[in-house]
Amino acid sequence: MILDGQWVAEQWKAAMEQSEYFSLDRNTPEQAMRHWDMLSQDFDSALGGDVRRAELVAGMLADKGALDSDTVALDVGCGTGTFVMELAKTCRHVYALDYSAGMLAKLREKLERQGIENVTTLQCDWNKLDPADLQETITLSISCLNTGMRDRDSLVKMHGVTKGTCCYITSAGAARAKNRNELQELVFGRTLRNAGGGDVIYPLLILYAMGCYPELSYVPCSWRRTLREEDALSRMVRDFERYMPVGAETRAKLAAYVHGKLDDQGMYTESMQSRLGVVIWKTAAGN
Repeated sequence: MILDGQWVAEQWKAAMEQSEYFSLDRNTPEQAMRHWDMLSQDFDSALGGDVRRAELVAGMLADKGALDSDTVALDVGCGTGTFVMELAKTCRHVYALDYSAGMLAKLREKLERQGIENVTTLQCDWNKLDPADLQETITLSISCLNTGMRDRDSLVKMHGVTKGTCCYITSAGAARAKNRNELQELVFGRTLRNAGGGDVIYPLLILYAMGCYPELSYVPCSWRRTLREEDALSRMVRDFERYMPVGAETRAKLAAYVHGKLDDQGMYTESMQSRLGVVIWKTAAGN
């Protein structure tokens, strides 16, 4: 079968537009950056703290000969450094790229605390990066759950700057997040539509159409945390403000919801469980 890469790219774009988690987001680029900067403050208590996924992926890459002491790696959308910290254990050098100053500040704190010196941080939007800013030849590029790499052009750019192996990681199927559907019903009167815009199938098919013959594996991803009542409410309000103004009535609904979910210690619990698709392929220069 001959697969039309442009057709797949158009289907991916349509899926993103129909996946309301993405398409209803009304934040300007400046507001989005502030949102991620704020998330950085406790990111490691949630998704950023799931180091097991990084360990599993690093093991896959090492088994394929893509990760060793000569590797120069690039983590695109590194966040607070879940993958950076794992890669730095083995790589000669790691470039950690993110457009959020807050995320990179948290990463630098960890690097300094652990005395890690083989990491260079880059604050930049991936789609605006000049490859010439990368001072070394990148032999391994990795991107995990990067909301800024959800189209064909950004994926092709990753392929183009890498002289070895690429690893793209994103959702495989729907996540199970505690209370998420209940909150959407409460605020929107329905659950948000998910057309699979963030699913691994689209980048996988694009890479196949490019003749890359990508390999697909899966790893689990999960986190759980407890929050004080006021912190849980503030986070909910901030999350829903991406989609709509949160007035007094909606805030009161959210406050009542949080209060009704408190445990015996007065704490609110958030959790998420999902499966991630790990796509690994060689670039032409790496074959």
